[in-house]
Amino acid sequence: MLWLDRPPWGRWFAAVFLIGLAIWFESRPPPPAPVEQPAATEESPTLPPGWWAFPVEIGPGAEPGDRVLVLIVETGVTVEGLVADGADDDPFGSGRGMVAVPPEHAASAAAAAANGGVVVLLSAG
Repeated sequence: MLWLDRPPWGRWFAAVFLIGLAIWFESRPPPPAPVEQPAATEESPTLPPGWWAFPVEIGPGAEPGDRVLVLIVETGVTVEGLVADGADDDPFGSGRGMVAVPPEHAASAAAAAANGGVVVLLSAG
């Protein structure tokens, strides 16, 4: 007779144990966050007086202080500049950084960068 069999105590105990374990995992407090010491900040390179920096897409290897050649595509004018702030290390990031140029070319370079008409060439050495 089927209704006179012994109840499945082992399965019931395992189910209660798993449910209790899940509730314990969900209700425990989060671990305390470790206090991080502030990392030594790198000093940004000093830009020549009067130079202006503007945001533009930069190659992944650009470091602050690297020399660059800014090409304004529409006019074909090239301007020497410096990387003021390199692109972030996030491979899915925008790849944008800051490039500084002399004041006589700042307006035209920034306007071209806003329209996507600037190419930044990194110095190889």
